[in-house]
Amino acid sequence: MDLIDPFIWQLVIVPILTIGTGVLIALRFEKAYIAPLITLVLNLAIEMTMGLAYYGTLTSPSS
Repeated sequence: MDLIDPFIWQLVIVPILTIGTGVLIALRFEKAYIAPLITLVLNLAIEMTMGLAYYGTLTSPSS
């Protein structure tokens, strides 16, 4: 991830990946309550993966 600017990563890529995927899955299954759950799970997964990549250990979520 050293090639992507952290500003762009946090403000463009992560929201598109998490929110976009959550909305697409909710539309596919026609259940509105799925979108926030998928968004939360994907955001936690991305955040913990990035913590593991940068710090070498599994860190707790920041927010």
